[in-house]
Amino acid sequence: MSSNGDILGIYKRLVKLRETKKIANDRLRLLIRLTFDVMNFPPVKLCIFYVFCQYGFATSLTIYHLLDKFDQQTLMKHGSFCGIQIFVLINLGSIVFMADAFYEYLQNYKKGLIPLELLNENTLKQIVLLGNITKLICTVNMVLATAAALGFIAAPEYFNEKTYLSVWIQEQFPNYSNFMLPVVHWTSLPVALVMAGSSVAWAYAGMNAIFQIQILKEMINTVPKTTLPQKLRRDSQLYQAIVRQKLIICVMAHGIMVRFQNIACELLEPPLMMFSMGSVILGGSLMLEYLSNQEQNLGDQYAMYIGILCFALAGMISAVLYLIIGQAVKDESEGCNYLLRQLPWYDMNQENRKIFSIFLLKTEKPIALANSLVQVDYFLLMRICKALYSLAAVLAQFVASNRIAEK
Repeated sequence: MSSNGDILGIYKRLVKLRETKKIANDRLRLLIRLTFDVMNFPPVKLCIFYVFCQYGFATSLTIYHLLDKFDQQTLMKHGSFCGIQIFVLINLGSIVFMADAFYEYLQNYKKGLIPLELLNENTLKQIVLLGNITKLICTVNMVLATAAALGFIAAPEYFNEKTYLSVWIQEQFPNYSNFMLPVVHWTSLPVALVMAGSSVAWAYAGMNAIFQIQILKEMINTVPKTTLPQKLRRDSQLYQAIVRQKLIICVMAHGIMVRFQNIACELLEPPLMMFSMGSVILGGSLMLEYLSNQEQNLGDQYAMYIGILCFALAGMISAVLYLIIGQAVKDESEGCNYLLRQLPWYDMNQENRKIFSIFLLKTEKPIALANSLVQVDYFLLMRICKALYSLAAVLAQFVASNRIAEK
């Protein structure tokens, strides 16, 4: 026979929620300290805004040059970096124009979190371990992004030819290019940190959402626990009253999660759409850069190779953080609906069955970051890969025709 503590489970610990909140630890706080806390400093804001303006000017200048020349050779030389600049602008624009809204959302989200200390000891240990792994991955991502930027900064010759802004500076300001070009190259460092930081901030919100769903799942598991024999449950007013209270608490906890998820979807709808399209643009730009440079020998520019490797690894980690965490939030949310279906609803009275039916209906729609067109999960990856595959076929044919024309 179970003890009363085991029967009440997490609901017994909810009684001391206020005291628990005072001593609770935000185990992923480091991720926000590395990103939005830093970005809130005025000098950092000013730096990001300057970089955004520079990339906006560089992109507009490159597009104008491509349209003015409108030949295959110019497109092959500067087109790939134009696409990369567009992707960078999308990420920087989200931070420049929406950083305050994101930061306010994360602060309110933090206040509304149910403390992980309410979980049972074994689940809490697993959550803490998962949080530490997430922090390690995000820290590695920031280090790789920094190393990639420093690698590119150490190999300016390549970018002086491929980036049209650098070419334009050398043509228009030959006497000052030695001072202006290093400034252009060093802006790749804040760009790398902002792009990696965006995925780190997403990891904070996404992993905390997963942790909150774990708490809700433990609440659901504890709803039917009792020492009362099954044949007496339907007629026991005490049992029905306890079940009703537990179900109401579960509905309230789920409602809080859905409310924050709806706010996140509303905030992230424009960046999410632009990020999805930007990913296809970035992938196409990188493929064009690879296809146009197959015969080019970079020689002993080891810094460039290190930068490319670190850039690729950081990009993969960022993509994994977005997609896996997005899919995990959806899967864990669907798990709540599955657990509800396993509850002995036949032991509930008519009033509790109504509450149970409402709760079951609410959990039919999983908690996920989504809008009418895009949802962050594995299906999004399939859509992006499909678009990139079609784009790769077009680019390969274009590059092949360009080489034939040159011969």
